[in-house]
Amino acid sequence: MSSYPDLSCAIDISEDYLRDNQSYITGGIFMASKKSIGKIKERGNQVLFNLMLNNQIVNNEQIVLGYLIKKDPEMFFFFRNYIYLHRDHRVLIYLSK
Repeated sequence: MSSYPDLSCAIDISEDYLRDNQSYITGGIFMASKKSIGKIKERGNQVLFNLMLNNQIVNNEQIVLGYLIKKDPEMFFFFRNYIYLHRDHRVLIYLSK
């Protein structure tokens, strides 16, 4: 996220971002309930089909997720990824509550 502070710190993001190649999110653990994953899949498909493919935009899933994070931030919980958190499973314990 530090590579693109203008994107990561933005409150909102325009549809122009769907044509961009600057992914401000990083990979890592993606955890959620089955219901939450379904909601993200549904919203992702809406963005993919309605905003991207219907407008002849082809891009990757990181751009779709970056767009959704700004448009529907209530669907996501963010934490900073540090190696020591995974070794003693504190992140997994916290997220499983």
